[in-house]
Amino acid sequence: GGDYQPATAITQIEFNLNIGDNISLVSMSDANDWHMTRLEDDLSPVAPEQARITFIHTLNSPPLLRVIEGETRVPSISDLPPHRASDSTVVDAGLHNFHWRIVGIDGALGDSAEAAMNVDLAEGRNYLYLMTGRDDGSPPIILSEFVSIDESLLIADIEPLPPVEEPAYIRLVN
Repeated sequence: GGDYQPATAITQIEFNLNIGDNISLVSMSDANDWHMTRLEDDLSPVAPEQARITFIHTLNSPPLLRVIEGETRVPSISDLPPHRASDSTVVDAGLHNFHWRIVGIDGALGDSAEAAMNVDLAEGRNYLYLMTGRDDGSPPIILSEFVSIDESLLIADIEPLPPVEEPAYIRLVN
């Protein structure tokens, strides 16, 4: 049988879901402090040899993180406060070394909050990287899905496939 006791939600979020929406709901917590973040997934095709990635800061602290690759900020990704997702950005497919660095009050970069080495981003995929503060050498938490390659950007005599429309798409990440 089921447990029909009334329960209190640990976190909640209200939103409208419209036809054609593609969203992820990310539930995250430090101890008993739960948060839910809604982000719109860009599932449009990418150019050949490209992938798309979105980053999310899942922790309550540190207060501000910067995603860098090598010594450079990842293009079009702003510093992220807790429980926030970045805009999506298109990057070259292939191996990447991402570092999450703490941003001080003065804007200077501090210690590393997380590092992910040799992350292989495949062509035609959309990625959601969840920064969890792992420091035990375990692999990063990265969700992915195929979004296709924009055939109109190929140099060939091929007719592009018509786009496939789906009513709506929701991904729940806990």
